[in-house]
Amino acid sequence: MGGIAETANRTGAQERWHAPKGGHGFAAEDLNTAIDQALGHDAKVVGNDYAKNGPDRLVDGIYIQTKYCETGKGCIDACFDKTGTFRYMSDGHPMQIEVPKDKYAEAVAAMEKRIRDGQIPGVTDPKQANDLVRQGHLTYKQARNLARAGTVESLTYDAATGLISAGFAFGLTSVITFATAIWNGKPMSVALKNAGCAGLQVGGVAFVTHLAVAQLTKAGLNSALRSSSTAIAKMMGPKAYTALANAFHTGNTTLSGAAAIAKTAKILRSNIVTSAVTIVVLSSVDVWKFARNRISRKQLAKNIINTTASVVAGTLGYVGGAAAGTAIVGGATTAGVAAGATVGAAAGTAACPVVGTVIGLACGAVAGWIGYKMSAKATGCLIGKDDIEEMADILQRNFVSLVEEYLLTKSEMNACVEELKSKFSDGRRFEDMFASKNKDAFAEKMIRPIMERIVKQRKHIPMPDSRQILIALGKLA
Repeated sequence: MGGIAETANRTGAQERWHAPKGGHGFAAEDLNTAIDQALGHDAKVVGNDYAKNGPDRLVDGIYIQTKYCETGKGCIDACFDKTGTFRYMSDGHPMQIEVPKDKYAEAVAAMEKRIRDGQIPGVTDPKQANDLVRQGHLTYKQARNLARAGTVESLTYDAATGLISAGFAFGLTSVITFATAIWNGKPMSVALKNAGCAGLQVGGVAFVTHLAVAQLTKAGLNSALRSSSTAIAKMMGPKAYTALANAFHTGNTTLSGAAAIAKTAKILRSNIVTSAVTIVVLSSVDVWKFARNRISRKQLAKNIINTTASVVAGTLGYVGGAAAGTAIVGGATTAGVAAGATVGAAAGTAACPVVGTVIGLACGAVAGWIGYKMSAKATGCLIGKDDIEEMADILQRNFVSLVEEYLLTKSEMNACVEELKSKFSDGRRFEDMFASKNKDAFAEKMIRPIMERIVKQRKHIPMPDSRQILIALGKLA
C-alpha cells in the first residue's frame, strides 16, 4: 500500500510535465529543485498555486521564475508583457530568471540589453544581469527529454525516484515481517532472512510499478483520463470533492469550486493508473505460472480478481480516509465520507502529515486485506476451490491409503505429516503437483519415501521360538 501511495503521489505531480505547452518547463522546475536539495540548499517548488506572475521556485530565500525556452533571448523575452513591462517582481525587486544551462550566456546578454533600455525596475547596471539570470542545472534538451517517455533522461529520473518508492516499501515490509517472525518465536537469523526476502519482493514490485506508471504518465495516459476523472469528481458532490482535494493539498490556501474539482480529478486518475499498473505487475507472476501450466485457468481468474479487490480496496481506504479526516478536523459535516478505520487515518492526515501518512497507510493496508478476504470468499463460492485445495485433497487421499498400507502408528503419522508440511510450505510443490500429468502418482512419490524411512526406524521385533509359543498356548488353556 505504501508503494502504491508513494507512486501515485509522485507521478501525479508529474502529470503537468505532459502539458502541451511548457511541460518541459515544469520538469525543469522539479528536477532543478531536487538537485538543489541534494546539494544542501533549502529549495522547494512554490508555483503550484499558479498565482499570476508568481514565482516558480524558492531557493535559500530567493524567489525564482524558471524559463526554459529554445533560445536564451526567448527566455528573457518571455519575462515581459506586450507593453514591455517586466512581469516578475517580489516586494519591489525583480525575481531571478532561471534559464537552461546551455542558454545562460545568451540569456545574460539579452538581460543586459533590457537593463540598458531601462526595462528592469530598480536596476540600472547591466552587470547585474549576471545576478538576475540564474543558470539551471539542466540543458534545454535535457528538460525536453525529461518530460518525454522512453528517453534516457526520463528513464534515469524515473528509475531514481522509483528507488525512493521501492526503498519506502522495502523498509516498511521488512520491519513488519521481522517483527511478525520474532513474535512467532522464530530465531533472529530466520527473522532477518524472512524480512530481507519479503522486502526485496515488495520493493521490486514497487520499483517496476513506479517506473511503468511514470513512463505512462509522460506518454499521456493520465491526460487521456482527464475528462472522465473530472466527471467522476463532479459526481462525488461538493462536500466530498472539496474534502478530498484539501486532504492532499500542500498549499496554505483552501481549495474550492473548480480548483477542488481539478485537484480531485488529478488524484483520482493518478491513483487509477497506479492501481491498474500495480494489478498488472502483481498478476504477471500468475500469468507466467498459467503459461507454464503450473496453475489452472480457474486459479488464474481467482488470483487476478482477488489481487484487483485488494489493490482497489486499499487505494480507496487510503484516499477516502484522507478526505474524511479533512472534513472532520476542518469542522465540515461530511464525517461519513469514508467509513470504519479510514476515519482514523483521515484525522491523522489532517492533524499531522507524518503521523497521518503512517496511519493512513496502515488503514489502507487493512482495507486491502479486508477486500482480499471478501473477494477470496466470493470467488471461492462462485468459481470453486483453489488449485492448492484440490491438490491437498489428492495428497490427503493418497496419505490415508499409504497409512493403511504401512500400518503407521499415531506418532509415525505425525512425523510424516510434519515432514510433508515442510516440503509443501511455500506452495511450489503444489504447483509442481498441478503441472504433473499424474497427480496421484506425484503425491505417492512424495509420501512413500517418507513413510519407508519412518518404518525403517521401527524397533526390531524378534520372532518367538517353538518353546515360547507352546508355553503361551498352555497358559491360554
